[in-house]
Formats: sequence, structure tokens, C-alpha cells
Amino acid sequence: HDIAINNSVATIIDGLEANFGAITISSTGAVTQSGQIIAKSLSVTSDVGIQLDTSTNNVSEFSATSDTDDVTYHDAGDVEVGSIKGVNIELNTLGSLTQTPSGSIEGTTLSITGSRDVTLTSTANDVDTIQASGIYLANDDGFGLDYTDVDDLIVDGVEATAGSISITSGGTQTISNRVVAGAARSEERFSRNAETDIVC
Repeated sequence: HDIAINNSVATIIDGLEANFGAITISSTGAVTQSGQIIAKSLSVTSDVGIQLDTSTNNVSEFSATSDTDDVTYHDAGDVEVGSIKGVNIELNTLGSLTQTPSGSIEGTTLSITGSRDVTLTSTANDVDTIQASGIYLANDDGFGLDYTDVDDLIVDGVEATAGSISITSGGTQTISNRVVAGAARSEERFSRNAETDIVC
């Protein structure tokens, strides 16, 4: 079954389970949690911040919009993200982190603080800075991290203990902190692609 929550004040989620259904949360105040969220899909909209950082959350699909503040989401399994919009966006999954073909991630900073492998290759992604750590396996194409961005991008430190790293941007790409690809295989590499300049 599906669950829909509409709230005109701050929303604290004290545990929600929709099994194979969808959960939709719309709040004019901040959205936080004190209990886990389990569903097939989770969509959250807030006029301010969204902080859903319980490690036992388990949804297959996640999307979120914060008009003026940050978005944080943690999950115990694989997550496919749709559209995420916020100021600073933090994602942490114990499984694979991927996105729908029509999805987009828009914000100032995208921080990936842990995932099995990360494949975020929508050409509509648009963040100013990407940071990533805690990536520990490669996807089927051999990448620990495969990321695409529409324009200028600052790479402020990326670390994957397995797999290659590929970062593609449509504008100038600036490397401001170290990038470490997995050392498990000698052929693993870091590749950068930018339509204009690469600055290290």
C-alpha cells in the first residue's frame, strides 16, 4: 500500500513501512527521522532541509527536493535515484547507487560518503562540486565511480578502493583534492573528460 504525508510544519518520521508501495512526503518544514523507512519508492519535498540518515532505511527508488537547504539520505541496500535537488546533497548506500535515465542531481555539492559502486551518468546532473569516499566495489563496467555533469565541475577528493573512476563534465573540470582509484587490479585507472579545460 502507498502512504502520503502532507504537513504544514516540521515532519519527524518515527518509522514508516509501505512494503512494496510508495511513500510520498511533502512538508513546509524540515523533514527528519527517528525510525527507519521501508518502501519501494520514497519521494520527499520540503521547503527547507531533508535529513534522512538512519542506516537501516531501505527503499529501491529515492527522489527529493529541498528549495533552500540540504538533502541527506542513507540506505541499507541498492538505491536508484530519480531527481534530487538541494544545496548540499549527501548520499550513503550500502549497495549500488545508480539513477534513472531521466533523473538529475542538482545542487552546490554532491557528497557520496559510502556505496558499493556509483553510476550517476545522467547528462542532466548539475552540481558545482563532487566528493566521494567509501566506494568498495566496481560495477559491471569496471567502474567504482562513473559520474557525468552538464558543465563546470570541481572534484574535491574521490576515493574508490576498487574499480576505475570516470568523471565527465561538459565544462572546465578542476581537481582540488586527491583522486584515488582502486588498487586491487593494475589496470584500474582514473579518467577525466571535459569539453573545455581540465585543471589540476
